[in-house]
Amino acid sequence: MRRIARLPLVMLSLLAVATCAWATGESEVRGTIGAVNPGATVIGVLGTPVHIGPGTEIENDDGPIPASALATGQFVEVDGTWTGTQLNADRIRVEDPDESKVKGVINAINLAERRVRIDGVDVQVTPQTQFRFQGQAVPFESFAVGQRAEATGNWAAPRLIARELERHDGPAGPPPPGGEVSRRGPIQAINPARPSITVSGEVFVVVPETVILDNDNRPIPFGALQAGALVQAEGLRSAANAAEVIARRIKLEDGPEIELRGVIQSIVLDPPSMMIAGQLFLISPQTMLLDDENRPIPLASFAPGDFVQAEGHPTPGGAILARKIKKEDGPGNANEIERRGPITSIDASAHIIVVGMTPFRVTPQTELLGRGNLPIPFSEFRVGDLVEAEGFRAQNGEIIARKIKRENPDHQSVIEGRIQAVDASAETIVIQGVTIRVTDATRLFKPSGEPAVFADLTIGSRAVARGRFQPDGSLLASEVRLLPPPPPHHDRVAGIIRVNDPATQVLVIDETTVQVTPETRLLDVVGRPTSFEAFRVGRRAAAIGDFDDAGVLIALQVRLLDSLGEGGEGRRVRFAGVVTAVNASELAFVVERDPRDSRPFDLAVRVLTDEETEFEFRRGGGPATFDDIAVGVVVEVQGAFQPGGPVLATEVKIGHPLPPPGPEVEVHGSIEAIDLGARTLAVRGILFRVTPQTVIEGRHDNPLTLEDLRVGDFVEAKGTRTGPNTADARRIELEDRHEPPRGEHIVRFAGSIEAIPDDATLIVAGRTVHVTASTEIEAFDSIPLTFADLDAGEPVGVAGILLADGSVRARHIRQEIAIISAVDADARVITVNDLDVSVPASAEIKLPGNVAGSFADLTVGQTIRLEAHLDGAQIVADEIRILSPMVVTGIDGYEPLQLQFIDGRAVVTMGRQQAAVGFVYDSDTPAEIHPGSVAVLSMLISSNQPNPALVPQFRVRIGTQNFMRASYITVNPVGSQSITAGLTPKVYRVALNAPADAAAGNPLSNGLYFSFDAFDFEVQPGEPPVSFTIHAIDIDTVPLAEVQTGEVLASWDFAGSSQGWTYETVTSSVFTQPRPFLGDHSIGLAAADDWTFGFWTRIESGLSIAPGTLLRLRATMTSPGDDSARLPMVRVRLADRHFEQIGELLVTPNGPSPSLPNATTQTYDLYYQWPTYAPVMDELVLNFDLINLSSNGAPDVPVNLENVSLETVQFAP
Repeated sequence: MRRIARLPLVMLSLLAVATCAWATGESEVRGTIGAVNPGATVIGVLGTPVHIGPGTEIENDDGPIPASALATGQFVEVDGTWTGTQLNADRIRVEDPDESKVKGVINAINLAERRVRIDGVDVQVTPQTQFRFQGQAVPFESFAVGQRAEATGNWAAPRLIARELERHDGPAGPPPPGGEVSRRGPIQAINPARPSITVSGEVFVVVPETVILDNDNRPIPFGALQAGALVQAEGLRSAANAAEVIARRIKLEDGPEIELRGVIQSIVLDPPSMMIAGQLFLISPQTMLLDDENRPIPLASFAPGDFVQAEGHPTPGGAILARKIKKEDGPGNANEIERRGPITSIDASAHIIVVGMTPFRVTPQTELLGRGNLPIPFSEFRVGDLVEAEGFRAQNGEIIARKIKRENPDHQSVIEGRIQAVDASAETIVIQGVTIRVTDATRLFKPSGEPAVFADLTIGSRAVARGRFQPDGSLLASEVRLLPPPPPHHDRVAGIIRVNDPATQVLVIDETTVQVTPETRLLDVVGRPTSFEAFRVGRRAAAIGDFDDAGVLIALQVRLLDSLGEGGEGRRVRFAGVVTAVNASELAFVVERDPRDSRPFDLAVRVLTDEETEFEFRRGGGPATFDDIAVGVVVEVQGAFQPGGPVLATEVKIGHPLPPPGPEVEVHGSIEAIDLGARTLAVRGILFRVTPQTVIEGRHDNPLTLEDLRVGDFVEAKGTRTGPNTADARRIELEDRHEPPRGEHIVRFAGSIEAIPDDATLIVAGRTVHVTASTEIEAFDSIPLTFADLDAGEPVGVAGILLADGSVRARHIRQEIAIISAVDADARVITVNDLDVSVPASAEIKLPGNVAGSFADLTVGQTIRLEAHLDGAQIVADEIRILSPMVVTGIDGYEPLQLQFIDGRAVVTMGRQQAAVGFVYDSDTPAEIHPGSVAVLSMLISSNQPNPALVPQFRVRIGTQNFMRASYITVNPVGSQSITAGLTPKVYRVALNAPADAAAGNPLSNGLYFSFDAFDFEVQPGEPPVSFTIHAIDIDTVPLAEVQTGEVLASWDFAGSSQGWTYETVTSSVFTQPRPFLGDHSIGLAAADDWTFGFWTRIESGLSIAPGTLLRLRATMTSPGDDSARLPMVRVRLADRHFEQIGELLVTPNGPSPSLPNATTQTYDLYYQWPTYAPVMDELVLNFDLINLSSNGAPDVPVNLENVSLETVQFAP
């Protein structure tokens, strides 16, 4: 027996089977043959499988050639029709192998590697390549993306080695030198050797002072720029070379976005691109590649034939620079076309609307809708309107529109910069080359925020304009705000304070000496004046000033920084704190450290919000708005740093205000600081003042003094609160953090929050948990939370004192669960809940069952329990426990099971007030199950119910993922009740033959699932909940050759009679009866109606089956039905006479037809082990069932049972 897997927990997730849509329609592929199958019936061209049929014409310059003449490395042109994931070739032409030409649009250029891609074909440039434009020699650097070009040369798979590269068009020459230059458009070329980009024919040279921003105004490196990306570039014309512009600022922008759904026809890995429904999509490092559940995946996870949704921006050459490509379940008809984007042209006479680059013909049946889904006429549409169009491709190739809907345009665009021109008569200004139209509705503001008039807008002033782009490229402004002039330039340093010398007023920040003078402004983290003493060693600070000749920074200003670090880097952060200031006019607020937070860090962040920010209340309070932000409330913020330090929030969760200072405070925790001079100590962020009346005791009630205490000692501190984070200590007791106080019992457990009865009570895993003012509540990443942050259904861990009534007074509550969404093995960083967590080598990683693991065991999608701490702005993992990612699914009308994790085990609880059902599926199962072997599933299960009669029915199952076959045992609390689960764990085992029709020698392609189900159809009101604990799961595989046959207990061949088998059915208003019949050597059943159920059965008596005996019921079946999808389900069953344990093998019409009963005899094996803890079995019940839940109008399809044998077997050790 070979062990495939040993799992201490079970994963509960229903397998989703994605379907692929198929592309159709004529197409042309040109490229190099990458592979030829032995029969020359399929060749690979640019990653596309091309099928060669009897009617395929194959030729070269000399005439027709046979398919056998095709070879790897040849360049071919293929015409054909898409069917599924392959192209059926009508014609294949082999180009001259000695001299070939590629002509088309330049899609990409790699100046460093001297390569260019023309219409998807890679062209390699060499030192011997001649470059020409209009008959004249030109440099290679003059070629740009979007130009038309022709390459001539020889093929060396997989690219063309160019002898000559000729440009057929090109940008205009540069304007005369001098003055500011601003261009908006796609990047035509990138030169990494001399960092520069070409935009609208202008070469912008990137220097160290160049600011490069993404479309959210976050700084990005030069390497993040990609050919085809839409940018706004500005700078000064170079005095040394009038053909170049020294770039001051380059900003990525959102252009008109194109959305397309279709089938991937081909994939090119270098440089990466996809051909999707006839459209070329270029893939950059910024392209989001997602699976059908929005999880990041690599390019290698995509394959020709996948149906995807692709979004991006068009480039001048006709390709689309992809922003996102996401796998989807394709529509039933791949001729369906969907586009979302701006209308680029309208032909009223032909009734054609072009969306992006796709023309849609409007017919009388086309549904034309405006905003609010109100019908509008054709004449209402305008060029530039943002629309969503749906249609289908007709036989003549036209796309017939089913629906065109005008949508609200995207949110307003922002243009910022110097005013370059002013036209008072037309009321327009120009910023960054964009014409800004000012109307009576435009709001104008001065830098101070006071209203302005158009005359205040002067050339050279800096301004920011908001509005919407119009079809003519101008911006219709809703607001223009003048900006103050930039401050004079000063030097700046930031980092950790290493030295604080009050005598000389000198700070050392990292390695820079900073001199503080009487004129220096000293500010705290929120910009309030503070003292030199506040700049303690270890804190972070930023200083602005001027360096003197000795390298000392003479500071004009020094400001403390919070522990999140410096902004301006586009870093995503998450933090929690208390709102201390609100600016409603700017939709901004300030968050500072929660005084209850015991961690030694600073926090004071200015938070910006916009129309994209999502607000919500904690604890299921629903959506919120900015107006719900108020001074004193606790918030949790997620967002990204902006230039200058503020954080732009993407999500804000709002809790309750901090409680007002109260008279009493009690905390348990480590001493964080002691000041003998001030007679104070800090515990969990509260500064306790020790007075002569303060009682300090040791672990054995021995009196102590403040001098006896040490930083790190664990104490219980009680006192009278004098402020939000100060108190006068009444009693301080030294405790052993590993031992409970005298007379108290500490308990620790985990589970889901089942209910929140009031503002101080939780129900967790059936236990009442009391939350007090001293209860510590925190998220998995140690961010402090409040009681209001806890939601019903959340999994939490609880530590506290067990009270006499069985409830728990909580000392510590911690959110337990996080899900890994990304893994960076090189950086040893994982992303959980949208946060990056560093995993150092010292972090302890545990697999399920408390088995030691490593970083290599961490994978995307895992559910983990994470212990971490903050190191500055970085979350650092201390311990990671990998849990089986478990979810529970159920059936409508039944109460679902409740799932918890306790001490590394899965605990499933069902309520007893009503019938309950739940399923546990595993989709991450072993793949090495080969045909000709048996998969054996063993579960170690216990129950918290000592009375067997009160344990519900449960079931253990194993089956193929397409539900083609499933084998399971059902356990009932009947008969001797010795088999059902109790307080002592018992092993339940079930086995399944891997289908013999799977490909020989290959693993079972669709894998296995295993499950645990629970039912209770005879519950009594008031009965307590029952829990099942799954202690461990084993999956083994046994070759059929190692299954040893023992004694044949009985066999039946039905020669001339049913041989004691009788037909029975169930009287029901739901099920009808199948038709039984008796053949010469068979018994059978046939279903003619939906919802049919009946069975042949036999009771075999006089047996003596010892505990632990493994039985095999082998049944052979046939059916004359020729449509496997219309066959009913069939089942063979074994049970003891009390039906304490029932073994079943179910065969369904969900898999390939060879797996189902057909004209050829099929053999089905049911394995059934009589438990070792059961008494001797003297009687067996055998069944052959037919279940038809949907016949789909099927005829009377019979299934024949031809032979049955019952024998003992053993699995060889």
